[in-house]
Amino acid sequence: MDWLIIGVSSACLFAAISIVDKILLERYFKNNWAYPFFTALFLGFYSLLILGYRLAVNLFEAPSLSIILIALLPGFLHYAAALVTTRALRQADASTVFGLSQINPFFAMLWGIIVFGNYYKPINYVGVFILVVSAVFLAWEKPQRSIKVLKFNRVLLLVLLGTFIRSFSDLILKISVTELAFWDAFALSRVGSLFPAFLLLTQPKIRQDIITPIISGGKRLIGIAGLVEIFALTNLILMTLAFSLGPLALVSATQATMPLFILIFTVLLNRIRKGLVPTLATGVSFQTRVLLGLGIVLGVLLIYM
Repeated sequence: MDWLIIGVSSACLFAAISIVDKILLERYFKNNWAYPFFTALFLGFYSLLILGYRLAVNLFEAPSLSIILIALLPGFLHYAAALVTTRALRQADASTVFGLSQINPFFAMLWGIIVFGNYYKPINYVGVFILVVSAVFLAWEKPQRSIKVLKFNRVLLLVLLGTFIRSFSDLILKISVTELAFWDAFALSRVGSLFPAFLLLTQPKIRQDIITPIISGGKRLIGIAGLVEIFALTNLILMTLAFSLGPLALVSATQATMPLFILIFTVLLNRIRKGLVPTLATGVSFQTRVLLGLGIVLGVLLIYM
């Protein structure tokens, strides 16, 4: 098993998680702050368990303070990206935001060149381009409401900012796994998200928004969210492993296969139970979606050649 298989497997798992997230967001977590907080809380808690175990069996090798701070940074950045993306979702349809966010491999390719001096074969660049363009159009759906040009420009800037922050988080994570043992780098990167999450609890209005879903959903909702984040933790482990094995830009490009998996899972689940996964009216025909799906497969093959 290598970075390509691991990266695509991570995208497949993340697609399934995203569908569950979409259901939870639309039915239970209806504000900007609650779901990012609980995501950070559960992932941070599980990561603390990993660190605690490694400390207990003397596997954790204490690095310098500067390395620890670098390893914690991806958590801060990932939480910031989640908040920015959530703000964008308030101003545009989720599918539009998701489609625009597929440009992440372009940022990753830029980081790879600047930081690591990674240059690839021309066919790899062609593969990344085909993969990203196919993913953007596959994820793009017709919005339910009209969006003014000024508002759309703001949404575009928010999505670009969120995607840029997330790509920078991936870069720091890639650096961390070269300086630390894999499990230490991974766990510290998730623990880092706890700091901004608890900092926001000091704000009364935000604290109320976070508490409201707990009051309305009760223990059952918290249990479901905790279970979902176990799968999210598995996905993050796979991604961290892929980053430790492969080039930053090409590993990042494998995540652009996620819209294809989301489309497949959505069709299958809605056949089992109609309307289970909320969807928007799309301006892309089924035949075009099949071609775009094939474009994603072709892009994956080209980046590995």
